[in-house]
Amino acid sequence: MREILGRKLKRDIVSPIGLTIIPAETILSEQHLQLIANHKADRQSIFLYPDKMEHRKNQVNEIVKQSEELFHSIKHTSEIPVKDLTTKLVPQLREFVNNTNVYELLETLKYQDDYTYRHNIAVGAIATLIGNWLNLDEDELSSLTLAGTMHDVGKLNIPSEILNKPGKLTVEEFDLIKSHTIIGYDLLKESFGQNSNVSLVALQHHEKGNGKGYPYGIRKSKIHYHSKIVMVADVYHAMSSKRSYHEVIPFYEVINHMRASAYGEMDPKILSVFHTNMIRRLIGQQVELLDGTICKVVYVYPYEQDAIFQLENGTFLDSSKDHQIHIKEVFI
Repeated sequence: MREILGRKLKRDIVSPIGLTIIPAETILSEQHLQLIANHKADRQSIFLYPDKMEHRKNQVNEIVKQSEELFHSIKHTSEIPVKDLTTKLVPQLREFVNNTNVYELLETLKYQDDYTYRHNIAVGAIATLIGNWLNLDEDELSSLTLAGTMHDVGKLNIPSEILNKPGKLTVEEFDLIKSHTIIGYDLLKESFGQNSNVSLVALQHHEKGNGKGYPYGIRKSKIHYHSKIVMVADVYHAMSSKRSYHEVIPFYEVINHMRASAYGEMDPKILSVFHTNMIRRLIGQQVELLDGTICKVVYVYPYEQDAIFQLENGTFLDSSKDHQIHIKEVFI
């Protein structure tokens, strides 16, 4: 049922005895879903306005399917299908990013049942967004999209039961997972060269500016610029997705965590551009607050720490006056 959160009702929802539970034109929140369950309303009678996201989701699902097929080929042959990647997958993904609102894009990239392949595409897409915001030229953008899409190729050689282990990893298991960076680099350098951004991003996307990353603990001056961009994209999508070892982390927590990472871990300029664009583009978006309230962002304060929200009844909430107001999820 959660897939209808944030959608608008076309007709009233009524109980089995004919009582109107939720009126038409309501935007559905968690409380509404609970009402539907409590009253045992017929779920087949829930009529929603057409979902403008359906076409977008089909588009991205097709790109994810292509990614899965290409990665299966790499796993079985240890060869990188460069032509298919550069002439088909990357142009499709770039076109999709360029023609999709940022929050529509992020909604289509949410975890379903294919995290591994969807994550590759998501990181390529989010890295492309950041590249657009950084005003990279066309050739560099295409190269960045490819690097982001291939950043985790080394995980093909890591057992899935370790990648998806719900409990704490042993030291040996974590060392094995960390090795995906070197495995990916060794795979990609045969096709792209050892100093290519594509190869280096696979190797460096877990390196941190303060030298506390892996596999080599190098510092910011030695980390490729594209690796720094892909790290931001990788962390955002991983934290925003449901995994075997954690639930979806609320939007405000992800943003706050990433803002804090500017002090040592991530590149502060890249992170600032990402954060500024994400927050400013919240204006006009439907969001769910931590308490389940559905409302619209109508204003973001200049320093982007707080916002004003409009409720369905026309009243307003101001997070600069109530610091318990936080965005849990952004809807389309």
